[in-house]
Amino acid sequence: MTTQKVVADEVLGRFARQQHDWFERVRKGSLDPEKVARAVHAIIDAQYPDDGVEFELTLNFDAPEADPIGMVRGDGYGEPEKWRFTGAKLYGIHTKRFKLVRVGYCCGPDEVRERIAGYGPIPEGQWREAFKAAFPKPDGNGPVGFAGSSWVYPNGYAGFPIVYSDGLSCFFRWADGGLGGDWRWLVPASKAS
Repeated sequence: MTTQKVVADEVLGRFARQQHDWFERVRKGSLDPEKVARAVHAIIDAQYPDDGVEFELTLNFDAPEADPIGMVRGDGYGEPEKWRFTGAKLYGIHTKRFKLVRVGYCCGPDEVRERIAGYGPIPEGQWREAFKAAFPKPDGNGPVGFAGSSWVYPNGYAGFPIVYSDGLSCFFRWADGGLGGDWRWLVPASKAS
């Protein structure tokens, strides 16, 4: 279910103008080319944070890729209009601090939510899009789950957004075998978040 993400022309235009500005500033000597290269590589090479390490995510919940059904469409599922979103749809631009935690083997979504509830309000699944943007290079150390809300497949099964160890994303349908201890879950960095 891999699809190529299409970026809007206006976003590409802003990016091109920013890139041109950096190029001109480097050419004129007002910007260090090594610092620019390091900053760009830090973004491109960003790997998932270690378990328990706090990090910040910003998401524009009004962006098409953050729309709950837009996420289904972006993951390449057929007939996304037949899916249902059961969470609270968020709006506006939000920045929050999070961390990843492992909670061991769980039999289902209720057990996961019970185990991560002690960290504070469970983040909505839409945060997956900000996580993927902030950490485009997967670490191969287990999937990352976003258990705060559910999407319902056309066949009635409920799932939640995940990013696999290889960086691919999808909506997971709970398997009878449960979830192994290699799963990581997005939780607030503190109960105040």
